[in-house]
This record gives sequence, C-alpha cells and structure tokens, in this order.
Amino acid sequence: MRKLLVGAAGLLVIGACDDASEPAATPAPVHYLIPQNTDMHDVTVCYALTVSGPASARFAAGVRYASSTITTATTLAQAQAGGARCAPLDTDVELVADTCDADGAELTADLTVVGIFGGPPAADIANPCPAGEPCRLHHRCTTDVATPTPDVTFELTLMRESRQGFFDISSSLAVEGATDACYALRLDNADGATVGLYGSVCAHDFGVPTGAITFIAACDAERSPNTLHAWITSVANAPADWVNPCPAPSGDSAATWSGGCAITAECPENMDVLVTVPITSE
Repeated sequence: MRKLLVGAAGLLVIGACDDASEPAATPAPVHYLIPQNTDMHDVTVCYALTVSGPASARFAAGVRYASSTITTATTLAQAQAGGARCAPLDTDVELVADTCDADGAELTADLTVVGIFGGPPAADIANPCPAGEPCRLHHRCTTDVATPTPDVTFELTLMRESRQGFFDISSSLAVEGATDACYALRLDNADGATVGLYGSVCAHDFGVPTGAITFIAACDAERSPNTLHAWITSVANAPADWVNPCPAPSGDSAATWSGGCAITAECPENMDVLVTVPITSE
C-alpha cells in the first residue's frame, strides 16, 4: 500500500518585558489533516499522531505531541480508550496540536492507523500506516508568527489488500512562469464507486515547481477498469491569459464533481500502471 503527503498553519501575537528576557512568540497550533478518501461510510478508522522535533525555546528534543497512548487496537472501544482519533473513512479528520516555535525548525509527523473497524473483515483491508511503520511527513515551523505555515495533510488510501493494483499518475502540465500547481484527483472503479479521493496534490510536494506531478494511488483490481478524474485547482503565478484545461467546479469537493480531465485504464492486481492525465494546455 502506498502513501502520500504535504506541509502546517499558524499566526499569533507577542509579549514584552522591560528587564527580563522577552517570552518567545509562538505561532498558532498546527492543523494536521486526513482528508476523506473513499465512500466506504461503514468503515471506521482510528488514528494516532506523534510529532517530534529538535530542542527549542519551549520544547525539549524529541516528542512534542502525541495524540494517543497506543498505536494498535483490536476493538474500536480499545482504540477510543487509548485516545486514538476515530472517524468514518468518508469523513475528513483534523488534529490540532501546539507543536511549533517560531524558529523554522523541521518537525517529523508520524501518523499510525491504530485500527480499522466495520465494513469488510479487517484482514481484507490493507493498513497503509501500521504500528512501527507510520506514514511520515516532514514540515517546517514558521519563523514569523504573522506568516501562516501550510497545513500538514496526510493523503491515505485504504483498500482490500489482495484486490488492488496501483496507478502511477503522471501529469506533464508545464505553465511558463508558474511556481506551483495543485490538483484534485478522484479514482472510480468500474461500478462508479469512489476508491480514491485526493483533495490537494501539489507539484511542490514533489520538488517540481513547474506543475508536473507523479503520484501513486491504489486502484480497484476486482472492479476494473478504473477511471481517474483530475482537476487543476490552482496554478501559482500563471500568466493572465493562461486557460485551465481541467478547471475545478465551484462548491462541494472532488467527491461529487463532474468534468475535469478523465482517463480510464485497466487495474491489474498487484501491478503498477502508468496513467497520464490527458492535459493539453495553452
């Protein structure tokens, strides 16, 4: 099972003293997001988040935040008792944590899926972030409390272990002068059910400022072919006359959008398939 990534949010004020040293100004708490990624409303997933970093004005080196006392559970009640954040798989999850000083430090955010409950038997669903192998993202704290840092977003896919393949999604979008491009992606199986939903996949996450991406998503091999729907939600510093070839509709989210750029491909079990977003750009 593959996993994906992104970056944290903030703002705040300062205080002052005449003689004593001034207390360190701190950014607002960081928002760690787990967007919904499927329409399996009968599946509940429980998460544990740990954030670590170097020593700073307020923190000793090591763990700065832990949302849960456990990283694995066999029942929903056990997960909840251990402090895990539990929610239906078709629901956005947000964890807010005071993890930053305004020092530009790089932090490590580890997300563990403590348990998967309901729906298909748990043994049939692949855990993308099991205990001991968390989904790991790095993000940097702001150096200015008045300048927000991006939210940290974990893009996860949960599917049945033995009935999936992988789409290696590629976009060759290149916009002259652009410094970033963000996409919304939805993957539907042959029955029209959504098996992957990714609300914010940005080129800068891959170190490619021109707008191109290569992103891996699990597809449903049992109900093949699958259709990838792609929308370009933003392009930073695009020329004024640039025309978006895959515009995103207003309102709602990619879960219900139509249009955009779409391509249908077979999803062979346990295999990777290159899927290129059919973009033509002016």
